[in-house]
Amino acid sequence: MEEQEPSSEQPLKQKTVWNVDKIIGLSAVVVSLAACLLIAYQTFLMREQQLLSALPFLSLGNEGSNTPHFRYVLSNQGIGPAFIEDVKITYKGKVSDVHDLAAFFIQNSDEFKNLDQVFHSNVFPGMLIPAGSYIAIFEVANSIVDTENLHKIMNSFYKEGLTFELIYTSVYGERWRITESSLAPEKL
Repeated sequence: MEEQEPSSEQPLKQKTVWNVDKIIGLSAVVVSLAACLLIAYQTFLMREQQLLSALPFLSLGNEGSNTPHFRYVLSNQGIGPAFIEDVKITYKGKVSDVHDLAAFFIQNSDEFKNLDQVFHSNVFPGMLIPAGSYIAIFEVANSIVDTENLHKIMNSFYKEGLTFELIYTSVYGERWRITESSLAPEKL
């Protein structure tokens, strides 16, 4: 058998790994993947911004502690409404079946019923607290004596083991909790 020489009619095949078409095609794939990643990151940032634009921030505090115009308030200092999901009150190690702090004090303190100038507001599950508003849970109207007595009653309950937690949500369903001793809400 004779070896055949390559004929002049068949050109020698050159091995080319990269040509212009392959480089352009690969570049298009890389640019497309980068664009997809960028869009996903932008969507994440927009979602975070949207959640923060409706963030409720509840806090408890005293106003006018040693004055005749004392108030114990629950305020929403956030930029979105807060929906009260649950109010859990524990006293002397037992969970109360009452889900409202003012109602708990009224039901469990005879001294509270003797305060003439103390008004209260209820905070209960299902309630909405708009952004920038507050609820005076207890408010004394022009009586330093009732302010002092209300402080004594509240302090005696706290010394006997009163604790409570309030769980609330934003319009997007994010959940937070505050307690009687919270400095800031805790995200759940």
